Amino acid sequence: MKKEISITFIEIEKWLRENKEILINSIIKKIKQKENIFYFKLFRGKNFHLIIYLPYFLFFSNSSTRIEKPSSFQMILRKYIENQKIVNVIQKEFDKIVIFELSNSIKLIIEFFSDGNIIILDSEGKIIDALIKREWKDRKIDKNLEYKFPPIKNLLKKSFHEIFEILKKEEKNIINFLMEYFGLNYYYSQEILKKLNIDKNKKCSEISQKEIDLILKEIEEIRNSKIFFLKENDIIWIGSLEVENSIKFEKINEAFIYSYNKIEKKRIEKKIKEEKEKLEKILEKIEEKKKEINLEINEISLVIDTIQKNYIKINEICEKILSLRKMNIDWNDIKNIVKKQYNEILDINEHKGILILNIEGKKIEVDFKNLRGYINELFERRKKLKEKLERIKQKSLEEIKIDTKNQIQEEREEIKEQRQWYEKFRWFISSDGFLVVSGKDAETNEELIRKYTRKYDLVLHADIHGSPFTVIRNDKKGVIPAQTIYEAAQFTACYSQAWDLGLGTIHVYYVNPDQLVKANLPKGSFLIKGERNWLEKVKLRLSIGILEEKGSIKVFSSPPVAARKKTQYIITLVPGDRSADELVKEIRKHFESILPFELRSLFEKISDEEIKKLIPFGKGELVKVL
Repeated sequence: MKKEISITFIEIEKWLRENKEILINSIIKKIKQKENIFYFKLFRGKNFHLIIYLPYFLFFSNSSTRIEKPSSFQMILRKYIENQKIVNVIQKEFDKIVIFELSNSIKLIIEFFSDGNIIILDSEGKIIDALIKREWKDRKIDKNLEYKFPPIKNLLKKSFHEIFEILKKEEKNIINFLMEYFGLNYYYSQEILKKLNIDKNKKCSEISQKEIDLILKEIEEIRNSKIFFLKENDIIWIGSLEVENSIKFEKINEAFIYSYNKIEKKRIEKKIKEEKEKLEKILEKIEEKKKEINLEINEISLVIDTIQKNYIKINEICEKILSLRKMNIDWNDIKNIVKKQYNEILDINEHKGILILNIEGKKIEVDFKNLRGYINELFERRKKLKEKLERIKQKSLEEIKIDTKNQIQEEREEIKEQRQWYEKFRWFISSDGFLVVSGKDAETNEELIRKYTRKYDLVLHADIHGSPFTVIRNDKKGVIPAQTIYEAAQFTACYSQAWDLGLGTIHVYYVNPDQLVKANLPKGSFLIKGERNWLEKVKLRLSIGILEEKGSIKVFSSPPVAARKKTQYIITLVPGDRSADELVKEIRKHFESILPFELRSLFEKISDEEIKKLIPFGKGELVKVL
C-alpha cells in the first residue's frame, strides 16, 4: 500500500497527550467500518466520534458515516467492545501502536504501520481476532496466539554514552541512522540535520559527540512542541518543525482532519474519474448500438416507403409469379418469363419466397407469397426497434443519474473539523486577537455567562431590552485594549433590538463577571451590581467577510475594523429594511466581482442560508464596500 501521509510515533504520542483524558471513561456505543476507516461512536456526557484511519492515525470528529452492510470484522468488534467503557489508553513506547483497555478486560490494539491493523485481545493477551492475519519471521498475528509487539530499535531510552557507542560502530550515513534507530521519518531527519548544518550523507562514524548531543536535543524539543505544521508534496507530512509553504495548526487533531479530508478527496476524485471513464465506455457502446438501431430503422423505413409508393407494381409482379406457379410452370421458366416482362426484377429465391427488386435505384426484398403480411411485419419490426432505442436512451439516462448520485454521496463523506465550544454562539476575533463571544438567545446567554465566563473576562450588554450578553475572553489575564472593547460593543449593539428598530447608535456598558447576579430572574437575565462602564453612541456597523483558510473559505461577521484585520474581502451593513433575500443577492454579486477565480468557485458552494444567518434580524442595508 502506497503511503500518502507521513507521521511518526511522535504525532501519535502528542495526539494522546492532547486527548487521552477525553477518551477515558467514554463508552463505546457503536462501531462502523468503511474499508480502512473505523468509526467509533462514543458517549461521555454527550455523543462524539473517534475515527481510526488506518494505517495513519486516529482523530475526533462530529461526523459519522452510513454503512449499508457491516463487515464480518465489524460484527466481531461489536460483539466484544460495544457498550464497554474505555478504562485506559496508552501508546507502546516509541512505536505507532495504541492500546485501548476496556472495562470487560478486553484490549484493542491499533497498529499504525504497514497497512495498519486492529487486533482484539482477551484478558490473557491472546488474539481473539484481527482485521488482517499476517506473519513475519519474529511474530505472527492469528487467532488464539499470544500477541507479541513488533521488535523496536528506538534508542531514545538509552543513555547518551550508549547511543554514541552504537553510532560509532555504524557504517550507514546519519540520515538513515536517525530513521532506523529513532523512529523518525525522512522529513524530520532531513530538517533536523539541515537546521544543525550537518551533512545528511555524513557517515555515522564521523559524527561528533557535540553533534549527536544537538540532534538528541532537537528530537526532545520536537516531542515537547505544541505547534504542528503540515506540508503537502507527493505525500502529506505532519510534524512539529516549520518548513517552507507549510500550514500551521494549534491542535494536532485539526491537522489530522485536514489530512484525512485531503486524502479522501483525492480517493473520491480518483473513484469518480474511474466511474466516469467506465460510464463513458458504457455510453460509447450505447451510442454505437443506437447508431446501429437507427440505421436499421432508417433502412426499414426506406423499404416501407418504397413498397408503399410502388405497391401496385410490386403486387402485380408477386401475383404474376404466383399465378405462373399455380400452372405448375418450372421455376427457371417462371424467372425467364417475369424477368422479360418486368425490368425491376433482379432475382427470385423460390426456396425462401423472396423477390429481389431494383425500385428507384434501391435494392429491396419482399415476400412474394404474402406481400401485405410482409409489409405489416416490417412495420412491427420498426416499432420494436424504436421501443428498444427508447429503452437504451432511458438506460443511459439512468446510468448518468446513478453516477451523479454516487458522486454526491461520496462528496458528503468529508469530515468537518471538530467544533470549538464557542461556535455554538456568535463570535469573532478582535483586531487585537481576543476571542469575543455573544449569546444568540436567552438560553445561550445563560450558558455563556454561567459556563464560559471567567474572572478576568469582560461582559458587555446594550442599553436596551433584547440585547445579547457578550464576553471578551481574556486568556492572558492582562489589560484588554480599548479597541477590542469598542469592537465587542459594536458586535453586541448589532445583534440587539437596536438593529431591529433601525437605530443608528446605542449606548453599551461593560462590567466584570462578578458584578452579575442571577437572583430569581428568568433564563438569560442577570442583575448588575456596582458601577457600569459606558460606551456612548456606539455605531451599528457590521461587516460580512470571506476568509480563506486551509484550502477552503468561510463566511463570517464582525465589526468592520476586526474584519479588515482578517481579510480584504468584506462588505458592510447598517440597520435598514431590505430583506435578507435581497441583501444576499447583492452580497453574492459583490464578492463574485472581487474574489479571485480560485476562490470564486469555493464561494459558490456557500449556501444562501449561511450568509442569511449572519444578517441581524434578517434585514439591513449595504452602505459601504471596503
